[in-house]
Amino acid sequence: MSVQYHRYTLIIAIGLGAIVPLSFAPMRWFLPIWISLIGFFMMLYHYPKHAWMLGWLYGLGMFGTGVSWIYVSIHVYGHMPAWLAIIITLMFVAFMAQFIGWTTWLMQRYAPLRPTLSSIAGLAGLWVLLEWSRSWLLTGFPWLQLGYSQTNTLLGYGAPYIGSYGISFLLLIISGLIWLSIIYRKQITHAIRPLILLIIILSLLFIGQRWSWTQTVGPALRIALIQGNIPQDDKWHPYYEHSIINTYLLLSQPHWGMDLIVWPESAIPVPLERLSPVILKTLQQQAHTNQTDLLTGIPMTAPNGYYNSLLHIGSTNQSFHKTQLVPFGEYIPMKRYLQPWIEILAIPMTDFLSGPAQQSNLTIKHTTMAPFICYEIAYSTLVRQRSQQSHGLLTLSNDAWFGHSFAPGQHLQIGQIRAMETQRYHLFSTNDGITAIIGPDGTIHAQAPQGQATAVTGDFLPRQGQTPWQRFGDWPILSLAALGWLWAIRQHRVITNI
Repeated sequence: MSVQYHRYTLIIAIGLGAIVPLSFAPMRWFLPIWISLIGFFMMLYHYPKHAWMLGWLYGLGMFGTGVSWIYVSIHVYGHMPAWLAIIITLMFVAFMAQFIGWTTWLMQRYAPLRPTLSSIAGLAGLWVLLEWSRSWLLTGFPWLQLGYSQTNTLLGYGAPYIGSYGISFLLLIISGLIWLSIIYRKQITHAIRPLILLIIILSLLFIGQRWSWTQTVGPALRIALIQGNIPQDDKWHPYYEHSIINTYLLLSQPHWGMDLIVWPESAIPVPLERLSPVILKTLQQQAHTNQTDLLTGIPMTAPNGYYNSLLHIGSTNQSFHKTQLVPFGEYIPMKRYLQPWIEILAIPMTDFLSGPAQQSNLTIKHTTMAPFICYEIAYSTLVRQRSQQSHGLLTLSNDAWFGHSFAPGQHLQIGQIRAMETQRYHLFSTNDGITAIIGPDGTIHAQAPQGQATAVTGDFLPRQGQTPWQRFGDWPILSLAALGWLWAIRQHRVITNI
């Protein structure tokens, strides 16, 4: 391979990664992710000696495009200097890209990619294992999982059975089978096996989507999700406290009398302990008089800091404190060592504390809801644990941090996959979009436009029962992924020893 051609190959690797987010929300285009993965299989097969670099550059394109909104969050709304925000964003993208780089390096080191089923299973398994490790390593960043892109496709039907990691696994397996069919297109006897396997997989998915593991119980709740559209720059300014609360009161006024009104994350920008008694009494009276439950995001005082919390006013008085905080957004990891640099560089920071690990779900009239605040909904293990004893899911978020980037759509898509995995309704309430009511099959029943102060109304049907994914979690797929990787290693050794 010439030096010039190698240079073009590396650029193509970045390009193939960069088109992957086009299959995620908000675009949701069907073809890009398939073209990208099949093309990536071909590159790894033809240039195995550059496996790590190809994988890292592919990841650089994928995360560079898909999470470019980090710059928006920390510069436009976090007021970090542009030069520093660019550096931090690039460092973060480069770090995330390593997960794909190490995937391809391990594949090349122990079982180089070959046009065989074992090789395809090995790469798919290894990719999913590294994708899973990305969800918890250094608190985790479970964003841009390949499976999230399939909410509106046939593969999405597998969510209640195999979860988002299982969909990622199938996506990679099927891409590999298509790659095998292309390679063996002139050899029918070799091409027929991957084609038959592909047909079997798709048939099982089609049959599986007809099976419902949860059932509706009790009457529907009438819901109003209030989207205040409060500018992020105004949100925490003391001058705007009363006008922000008045905005939510005015938007809620026509909906008192419904079963539930939901305000988004930190809709009340004042700690509960400092909130005006008059405002709190007004909310309590409205809830009592109209027999309406109100859920709102609000900070609450904690020992040596604050919780990012949810307050329930109405039939019961409950609260919930966020447990999975955003590093460098809600708290400073390794604060003892990083605090001096934070002060020198004048990086703005909110210092929240993590809530207790064990907290009760919310009870609204006859319904139990599993609550999540913003980022928490991206953690499948957390969702599985809380959802098992619930009738539905509830997410409160302030996506104004993301501006008009890809992130609000990506966040909503994660909410869709969680609804599909649990076969439960999901109330997705945000400050400026995208607020929505999501059905148990991932269908969006009602949605508010971004950047508009409005209310989304509709019905929430409580559901009970557990999907296979809720019962067994991600371990069956992770075990299958590990077996695929071990199979590839074994087959490579057999071939090598012949």
